[in-house]
Amino acid sequence: MPQSVTIACQPSWELASFARFLEAIARDEAGKFSAFDDQLQVTIGDAETYLGYVVIINEATDRAEIAAEYATFDVFNDPGERFRREVGKLRFFSVRFRNFDVTRRFLSAIARDVLSRGETAWIDTDYGWIIHMSDFLKKTEEDANWDWRKILDESFTIACQPRWELASFAGFLETIARDEAAEFSAFDKQLQAVAQREAWRLLVNEDTNWLDIATDYATFDVFNDPEERFLREADKLRFFRVRFDDIDVARRFLSAIAGNVLSRGETAWIDTHYRWIIHMSDFLKKTEEDANWDWRKNLDEN
Repeated sequence: MPQSVTIACQPSWELASFARFLEAIARDEAGKFSAFDDQLQVTIGDAETYLGYVVIINEATDRAEIAAEYATFDVFNDPGERFRREVGKLRFFSVRFRNFDVTRRFLSAIARDVLSRGETAWIDTDYGWIIHMSDFLKKTEEDANWDWRKILDESFTIACQPRWELASFAGFLETIARDEAAEFSAFDKQLQAVAQREAWRLLVNEDTNWLDIATDYATFDVFNDPEERFLREADKLRFFRVRFDDIDVARRFLSAIAGNVLSRGETAWIDTHYRWIIHMSDFLKKTEEDANWDWRKNLDEN
């Protein structure tokens, strides 16, 4: 099945800039490299049927439209929002492929070239998230079989009282980092704890479009809320998105926050990102009853 990624790079790059990388792929794979006015490609076998291509690259010329669309994407390891600040100046090249291993080598070769020049470039994975070339190269060097098509991480949203702000979560993340010999970092718009060799990550950002979020929740299931308290309170809450790789670390983080919230007599909720929501008190009860309780399972199973 054909798949694709998009390379976002500096304006100095043009379609012909990628030719030497594809020529190397063609040599290694005993394929055929072809260059056309608006397309470069490597084919193996019967190219006449259009089924033999390994990699095809074209420039996407509607740059302004693409840049605007990226406002909704996640960007891996970009707390300073560098990508969003640069995206209006970048050029975009669509890469369609049938061979994942070959394409990973192709992208790694480009990443090494980009970094050797001291340039900035990004890869849109076509899975709703974007990664810098330096992080892409790091991932592939740590794991030769790394697959960006897998979900980067999972997430949930904490909905809490207005007094909570991003800095309120710092102490909980610092504790997690200390217990796990991980590194805690605080940025203007993101807090994070990252384990050694990135064995796991826990990232917290505030979602600032409160009203849109509250409106969306009208269609969600809310666990153990017969009086619809959540829907009545939603437009008064603040929302913080948490992304994670390790369910055990995320569970401990949430349990610590839940204990703090309840000790203050406050109300807070967790949107599991599985289209159902649970109050912090119910979450704490579930985890106390079962230390391995997993909210990602279907609500009916819980």
